[in-house]
Amino acid sequence: MIITAITTAKKIKIDPWRLSDPALLPFFLYAAAYFLGQFLTGQEKLSLYHLILVLTTAALSQWLLGHYRSFAWYPSGKIGFTFLLSTSLFFSLSALLAFLMSPSLYFNNIIKLLLSLGAIILWYQRSGREIRQDTKVLKLKTHVKK
Repeated sequence: MIITAITTAKKIKIDPWRLSDPALLPFFLYAAAYFLGQFLTGQEKLSLYHLILVLTTAALSQWLLGHYRSFAWYPSGKIGFTFLLSTSLFFSLSALLAFLMSPSLYFNNIIKLLLSLGAIILWYQRSGREIRQDTKVLKLKTHVKK
């Protein structure tokens, strides 16, 4: 889906990030319908917990869409913040949930964690923050505490 969205955006000469935040709602609706269907057919707790996770993350993403530009720690204010943070949160919590409920799904969990890590790295790059300054602040705080 991501590759298709990027290819389509480049063909019609639109910034792919402009499609990211509006794509959240259809993504979460699809995921909710999928996990609801899985729960109704199999009555598995994991599918129910995934459905609850999808609905919670969707609600959080809708709140973030209206508030993320006011966050002091996201100085760039660039679009895509909500998409990256919401998908990272969803994939990491989904991997944790799947691991706790059925530890045999290692490959799926690794893919979910890699997607989550990739989204966090992209989020940090787009945030406008500099890693040198963030690490300096961490070093200063540890020296002060000693």
